[in-house]
Parts: sequence; C-alpha cells; structure tokens
Amino acid sequence: MSERFEGRVVIVDGENREVFGFDPRFAVLDLGQQGNEGDLRLRGDDGAFTFHLDGGRQLLIVRDAAGRTVLQFTGASSLLRVGAQGNEGDIQVVDNQGQVSIHLDGGSGDIVLKNADCA
Repeated sequence: MSERFEGRVVIVDGENREVFGFDPRFAVLDLGQQGNEGDLRLRGDDGAFTFHLDGGRQLLIVRDAAGRTVLQFTGASSLLRVGAQGNEGDIQVVDNQGQVSIHLDGGSGDIVLKNADCA
C-alpha cells in the first residue's frame, strides 16, 4: 500500500524551528536550523553507521564494513583523508574517456601520471 503526499513536508523542533523540510518540487531535503544543526546518518545492513554528514562540524565520514573511517572530508580545515589502517587509500582521477590519468597510491606513496612527468 502506498500513500501519496503533495506539497512541502515540514517538521519543527520543540522551539518551533523548522529542522526538517522536504520540497518535492525540487527534490530538496533541508536538515537543521540555526541553533539546531542537521546531521544525516545512514546505516548498513549490520545497523552500524557507514555514512555520516555532520552539518555542525562540516564533516563527511564514510566507514568500511569493519567500521574504519576510510574517507573523511573536514570542511573547516579543507582536509581530505582517504584510507585507514588495514585499508590503504588511493585517489584516481579519470579523463573524459574514463581512463585513469592520475593515481595517488596510498600503499606505495607513489604518484603516477599517465603520459607525463612531474618535476
């Protein structure tokens, strides 16, 4: 059984601040408000949080199946961290044909540039 709703969906907190809003016209989801930050957390099959977007700390965290933080982006300090102990981090940049043109290899510490040298 499915239900159909039309119009904007709004939820307010105890101080009548709009902390959740969904606008179906644009498929926009707003979380949080001044004085009441918004977070988005997604759980995996095992119930553990695997994805966490923290609006108050400007932080994005992704965890692997073992619960290790393997991707972290901190907006306040512009820090991007990839990998974890037991799960090295690599960054691959692809060209417009989908081929890897730059590879930062966290395991070896190498920077591989396709068809180029770096001085």
